[in-house]
Amino acid sequence: MENRIERSLPGVPGKPPPQHGDPGLQEFDLLDRLRREPRYTIAEAARLAGTSAPFASRWLSAILDAAPADTARRRSPRAPVASFLDLIELVVADRLRLGAEGAPRIPFARLRTAYQFARKQLAIDRPFASQRLYRNSPHIFRDLDVSEGGPGHLAVDLGGQFGLPGPVHELAAALDFDSLRGLALRWFPAGRDARIVIDPTIASGRPSIAGRNLQVDLIVARFRRAGESIDSLAKDLELDRKAVEAAVRFAA
Repeated sequence: MENRIERSLPGVPGKPPPQHGDPGLQEFDLLDRLRREPRYTIAEAARLAGTSAPFASRWLSAILDAAPADTARRRSPRAPVASFLDLIELVVADRLRLGAEGAPRIPFARLRTAYQFARKQLAIDRPFASQRLYRNSPHIFRDLDVSEGGPGHLAVDLGGQFGLPGPVHELAAALDFDSLRGLALRWFPAGRDARIVIDPTIASGRPSIAGRNLQVDLIVARFRRAGESIDSLAKDLELDRKAVEAAVRFAA
């Protein structure tokens, strides 16, 4: 079941972008606040992004422009420091640093330079969470590769055309973007077929079952701690067996 915010979001098929004065614009502003609110600790962000906590900590520290009043909160290991948009940018940064298969890893300093370069060239505050990353950044990163050199390549030569490394390019298929600003709306971290989604408007941004306000962690807790079977959970939660299996695999 869709929530109230999602029904009026720009970027949802069949729904036009909201115009000035349209109630849908107010809903969009609410969404934008939700996806920018700190929700995840460094450890949680690292786990969801599939990267190490040290890299997550270093990357988030590099990109977060925290106000002085927020410094203590953002430095606390148990406090939420990363928003949904921070999480998406962390995923992109981690995949970019791994680069193309067989190529050297991208040094952290160069990765940070690429972020700042893309931010300036695209004139947006969240370049790694933007749909424009997949449209414009390959050429921007190619210019950076040529001008600065160094190990690894931010852009990959695909037979005369430049693209992003495979792991980054594949991420686009797992993201929904809004049509007003082109920023990430939701992420399907295990692929769309798995029905697991991270959506800042649902389940406090925790991994949940797509279309349901049902957190993956709750399903896994019943499976592991209570010892309920896959079939029993599927019947009780009114899910197909594949959705329950996907939830258990995702949390493994």
